[in-house]
Amino acid sequence: MPNGFDTVTERMYNRRVVVRDGQRKSTLFFVRVFAPTELKHLLEETGFRRLPLLWRLEQLSAYGGTQEDDRGRRRT
Repeated sequence: MPNGFDTVTERMYNRRVVVRDGQRKSTLFFVRVFAPTELKHLLEETGFRRLPLLWRLEQLSAYGGTQEDDRGRRRT
């Protein structure tokens, strides 16, 4: 896979090219990208209890809107 994000595995792929002493070496690597709610769940499983989500939901929404419940409260 070339540079990019795989939505199925949630991995960001990148190709790093190093040229040293006239030799070219290309390496593909990836970074696993966790969703904020997934990170919160993992931390809760390890014993953390107070985990407020400290960001604005509008920034996380794929649709650009806020995520609110039926009482107008923001959901995390």
